[in-house]
Amino acid sequence: MIVIPQGRERYVEARFDKLSEVSDWIEEYRQIWEARFNRLDDLLEQMKKEK
Repeated sequence: MIVIPQGRERYVEARFDKLSEVSDWIEEYRQIWEARFNRLDDLLEQMKKEK
């Protein structure tokens, strides 16, 4: 992101060229956490049934 001051105003220019790299990195962790939460849901359901 580039901030370009002009008097009292600030113009911001976003650079999205690296955004896909960040998105790919986040996607890996999203999949990991989703799998963990799914296993937790399964465990909680099993515990409910045992009661």
